[in-house]
Amino acid sequence: MVVALVLGVVAGASAYFYLHSLQAKAYHNAKLTTVYQVTGIVPKGEAAQTAVSQGLIKRTQIPNQFRPSDAITDLAAVNGDVAIVNISPGQVLVSGLFVAPQTVASTASQSIPKGDVAISVSLGTTQAVAGLVQPGDKVDLLVQVQPLNAKFQPVGKPQVQYLYQNVQVLAVGAVLSSQSSLTAAGTANTVPPGSSSLYTFVVPPDAAARIVSASVGSSGASSLYMALVPPNNTPVRVAPITPANLIPTSLTPK
Repeated sequence: MVVALVLGVVAGASAYFYLHSLQAKAYHNAKLTTVYQVTGIVPKGEAAQTAVSQGLIKRTQIPNQFRPSDAITDLAAVNGDVAIVNISPGQVLVSGLFVAPQTVASTASQSIPKGDVAISVSLGTTQAVAGLVQPGDKVDLLVQVQPLNAKFQPVGKPQVQYLYQNVQVLAVGAVLSSQSSLTAAGTANTVPPGSSSLYTFVVPPDAAARIVSASVGSSGASSLYMALVPPNNTPVRVAPITPANLIPTSLTPK
């Protein structure tokens, strides 16, 4: 019995170190940092304490390079606050996701056109045009994807392509665009560049699901990028960019 117990301990330890080794390889031995991550849908208006008690927000570790600059590191920072929008699973907890109850009581939902929904994602400054995007702006969304065969196995090299164009930005952090800015150029509210990594888009439900899928990576990294576009931008079809066509034939971008 003693031998069996020893073997069990050895087997358990071996499994632990094996899994730890796999995680280290997945993160390429990167330095990890502690953050809080949403593990289930947190509905708009839900108190932060309630979400924590229900296990919808848990502490985890991600590579330090993927940690948003405004990531919440102490849950006391959201004590007494409520979710400003429906928060999707996989989201790293950042400033602006939970706000004072009176803020949520505003007319945010009235800014959403019928048939659309508001969805929030957290993007770093490099992915978010150096934080220059403002409420009311429109952006194009680009994503890196891995081609798959009929059996959903990776084939070929990853490629970058446009996911959506002219996506409406409803809010940056907790700052909403004005009602008029949804139909006209310019915004009534502005935020300091780079002050928040949280961006809320107004899109149809299926587009919201695709954006969430593109923004949540298995290692904590997002493959989603924003490109800021001018007012009255006209969407154009762009072929996926692969290693084979990365080098263009023209000498300038135009």
